[in-house]
Amino acid sequence: VVPSSDPLDFGLLREGQAAEMMLVLNDVTGKPLNIGKVVAKSRMKVFTSVNDCVPKNESCKNVKVAYPPMNLLGTTGGTLEIELPSYKQNLVVRFGAIGIGKNTQIRSLEEDFKAAQEESKSISSVLQSSVTKTTEKAKAPATMSTPDGTGPLLKWQVTNEYDIYGYEIYRSVAETGPYSRVNDKILERLDGDPEAGSIYQWRDSSAESGNTYWYYINIVYNKGRKQQFTSPQKIVAK
Repeated sequence: VVPSSDPLDFGLLREGQAAEMMLVLNDVTGKPLNIGKVVAKSRMKVFTSVNDCVPKNESCKNVKVAYPPMNLLGTTGGTLEIELPSYKQNLVVRFGAIGIGKNTQIRSLEEDFKAAQEESKSISSVLQSSVTKTTEKAKAPATMSTPDGTGPLLKWQVTNEYDIYGYEIYRSVAETGPYSRVNDKILERLDGDPEAGSIYQWRDSSAESGNTYWYYINIVYNKGRKQQFTSPQKIVAK
């Protein structure tokens, strides 16, 4: 049984902010996936629920993990112990977030480095060299250009594309489906560093203005295995 993410990273949560994420579980053998108890072990009490994937697939389940309003500062997280009765064992997935104050300022190291480079007259040659080397080491994700047209524009980012061949886009007029693939060909992975990830953009030129659609993205791996990457998202075509 393969989780869509481990750890499940909620990122930065300000004091009083709540958040939820979806963990997609797939049984790669294709057998029906049975989920028993889901126990969250954490300093903060989080809430979980198990739902069918959309479109429904017997070998796929969604585990929704919800953080209540953040009341802790610093790193907070824990583990999900997911019971798999068919395999008589538990799957352990990590999750976490960083709690910050309501008025905490967030600064970009990349912008600080850039400012430091521009102020070369007030920085020593040794420090200037260090800043330049650090900036060169940062790996920027490959970015797809914005497609022409006026249909719904889908954007998504993948942080690590190891062993990924490409992506499929599925669409329906209802959240519960049925869904069908709307990109004629698999959208191949951008030619960049797989560890740096990529940012994708795809436009649905076949959508009719004024209609409401639901979309989700599928990952296609090099050996042909497919995995649901996103939960269905609602978009109104303009």
